[in-house]
Amino acid sequence: MPEAKYSQEFFNNAFFQSRYLNTRLFPGDVDELSPGEAKSLKSELERALVSLNQKIEEERDSSDYDWLHRLSVKKEVVKTFLERIEAYKAPSPVPFEAKYHLSFFRELVAKKLGPLEADDLYEKARRLAQSQTKKEFNL
Repeated sequence: MPEAKYSQEFFNNAFFQSRYLNTRLFPGDVDELSPGEAKSLKSELERALVSLNQKIEEERDSSDYDWLHRLSVKKEVVKTFLERIEAYKAPSPVPFEAKYHLSFFRELVAKKLGPLEADDLYEKARRLAQSQTKKEFNL
C-alpha cells in the first residue's frame, strides 16, 4: 500500500488523545509540557507506534482499505508528535524560580508586617506591574 502524503496544515490540526496525561494534545501543546509530562507522552507515543505497526502488519492483507488507511493516518500523526517530542526543550526554570521567590518573599513580608499589609503591598505591586506591562507592550 503506497504511503499517503499529508499537508502541514493537516498535522498542525491533528491531535493525540493522551491517556497518560488525560488530555487531548495538539502539536503546538508539546512545547508547553513539563519535562515529566514530555517524558510520559514520549513513552505513550512510542507504545502507540509499536501497537499501530503490529495492527498494520497483522491486517495488511485485509480488504478493509478504509480501516488500514485510518491506521496509517494515526501512525503518521503519532510520528509527527514523536518528532515534536524529540525537538522539545524543557522550559526554563527561571519562571518557576520567580514564582517561588515571590511566594516566599510574600510569606516573609507577611511575617514582618502582617498579612493585611502584605496583601495590600502585593496588590499594589501587581497593579504597577500590569501598568508597566501595558506601557511596554502597547496594550
